[in-house]
Amino acid sequence: MLASGLARFARLWRALQGRLVSRRLEGALGRLLACESMEGERVLVRLSRLDAELDSSDSPDIAHGTLRLAEEDWQRVLTGESHVMAIVLAGRAPFPKDQRRLIMQFSMLLQTTLLSEPAPQRAPVGRQGGTPRPRTQRPAVTQSYAHFALGLRYEDIPSDVTEVAREQFVATVGSCYTGSMMPAASSMLRGLSIFGAGGPATLFGAGERLSAPAAALYNSAVAQVIDFDDWVIISHSGAAVVPTAFAAGEAAGVSGRELITAVVIGNEINARTSRAIQRGAYVGNSLPNHQVETALIASRLLGLDQTQAQRAVSHSCFLAMESCNTGWMTDSKVLCNGLPAMWGIVSASLAKAGLVGNLDMIEHPAGYLATVSEVVDEDELLAGLGQEWHTRTLNTKRHPSCAYNLSAIECALALRDRIGGFDPARIATIEVEGPGVMLYVAARFQALEPDIYTQIRERTATHVALCFDAGHGVLAALVDGEFTYRQYLDEHALSPLIQQLRQKISFKADPEMHAAYYRDYRYGARVRIRMDDGREHVEERLQLLGARDRPFDHAEKFREGAAHFLGGPATERALATLRQLHAVDDVRAVMDQFKPH
Repeated sequence: MLASGLARFARLWRALQGRLVSRRLEGALGRLLACESMEGERVLVRLSRLDAELDSSDSPDIAHGTLRLAEEDWQRVLTGESHVMAIVLAGRAPFPKDQRRLIMQFSMLLQTTLLSEPAPQRAPVGRQGGTPRPRTQRPAVTQSYAHFALGLRYEDIPSDVTEVAREQFVATVGSCYTGSMMPAASSMLRGLSIFGAGGPATLFGAGERLSAPAAALYNSAVAQVIDFDDWVIISHSGAAVVPTAFAAGEAAGVSGRELITAVVIGNEINARTSRAIQRGAYVGNSLPNHQVETALIASRLLGLDQTQAQRAVSHSCFLAMESCNTGWMTDSKVLCNGLPAMWGIVSASLAKAGLVGNLDMIEHPAGYLATVSEVVDEDELLAGLGQEWHTRTLNTKRHPSCAYNLSAIECALALRDRIGGFDPARIATIEVEGPGVMLYVAARFQALEPDIYTQIRERTATHVALCFDAGHGVLAALVDGEFTYRQYLDEHALSPLIQQLRQKISFKADPEMHAAYYRDYRYGARVRIRMDDGREHVEERLQLLGARDRPFDHAEKFREGAAHFLGGPATERALATLRQLHAVDDVRAVMDQFKPH
């Protein structure tokens, strides 16, 4: 049936002599498309303007795209009764991100060609009367996530997992306070005035309260403005889940246990969606998966039912937020978690008010994950949900920079501390070794013209680019003997000595560290410096400080940021409140402790 139907298409295509091809559809020309039935038939199709080549042999050629439909659906398509995209939207055919242009254009050309003459009478296949087949069997991910998010009880969570979540509050709020000292924080605060003054939700590092969506956006932005946020598995979660939980939780007046439960829910869902799309084009902080967990956190805290929660996910994910790579060199970067945090709350509110959305937006072949990732490993989405707690994989940061840079920064600080009479002006050479991914990220903005430092001076870029530059982290640590938010301020980042040393640093891949990163998520680095008198000094770290297997006391991070706004005694009271969050009956009763004095 497939071969004969496509043969008819080829005959009609040749007869039309290219009249159907427009500039908007010529992307389907010259591409090899595998048309397959679920029953095993396969035909390769390649279109040119005047010809359609068909090959039913077992050709080894690799196709640019694959259309895989059930025989009954192929019959609908090849008679012109339906078209490929209709089958996709019915949930019965895959629609991979990297094949979408080809599939959509071929679908248009296929149906238009077939309808250029009357279709043959369709022979019944399977069901009579054109009754549609059930959707292709796939996990009900959106439904399962909503059930998990609304049904999980604090008592169901292992105590060590809730302890990790409490510490995540400490670390993330510390990040918010520290980030609030950056110039971008003032811009965020002024810009958010468009939402109006006042509201139920706290801004960490600012005296104002705003609406829940606006507060979530602000707190998420300042948590990651110097890349000081944490992550589970491979996806940054803290700057999304904690601001969403605090903002929605304050609006609803929930207990501390509810907040902790919501953050665990966010981590568990975030970890699974990130694993499902980790073979796509995005990595780490850029993974576009936060629109799922933020909507479900808000659904839990704002009291939605299961159908409403599924609709909230639909509203949140409908406009899939993928980042533009060039934006990672400006303050735009703070929106990668901030907008999902804000929009997740708005989406939950819309769904609660009755706005109807899809119930399967996550897993649908034309849904969210298939839109943001070229590869979706569906088995990862529900694996171990409620039994295997990925919150335990939480990694935090002692210094503000991309995780790939942190071990190198720590090595530089250690060298500065242990070399007697150290003078950075006497450094002859610096060599940084680490996994390939560190070198890849460090070089992202090294080919710019004018260079990144000039662009920072001219305000066409900001310090954000330096958050991913291991070279800047190592040099600033060696020159200043610290690595804090201050090293991103212009007076430090643009210092003449750092500019001079930039010419003396080189990078080298370490194959063992590279393998350890991809095998065990180990963020190793080695820094070797040679002084002008010939002495050589080396420091090595095989894992970053803050990794799940190399923790530090998050109170240090919290105090570093909060003391600037709260003062010493108030900082300690706020810290104690976060660590006893499970004992708070209504979070609104304690939030004044976090207001700057």
